[in-house]
Amino acid sequence: MKSTPAFAVTVIVFMLVSMLGSSLSWAQLDRLRNARSAEQRSVADMPMVEIPAGEFMMGREGNEALADERPLHPVRLETFSIDLHEVTTAQ
Repeated sequence: MKSTPAFAVTVIVFMLVSMLGSSLSWAQLDRLRNARSAEQRSVADMPMVEIPAGEFMMGREGNEALADERPLHPVRLETFSIDLHEVTTAQ
């Protein structure tokens, strides 16, 4: 018998229900059943944008600045990529 991702999710849900009994809500079980694994999602489904390298001033000075905001200082970041859209735990 060939195992598919949907079959694996079903088995995991069954195991969770068996172990935890009714402590999981129906909404949680539905989310588990409908979850798509990371392997199922293609890179095209998760667009990213490149943020160019640059420098910015971080922090604050003066009476309005909180202790963890002082001192005002330059921060340099290298180029990096970030997801275009918010990522949720369901993804």
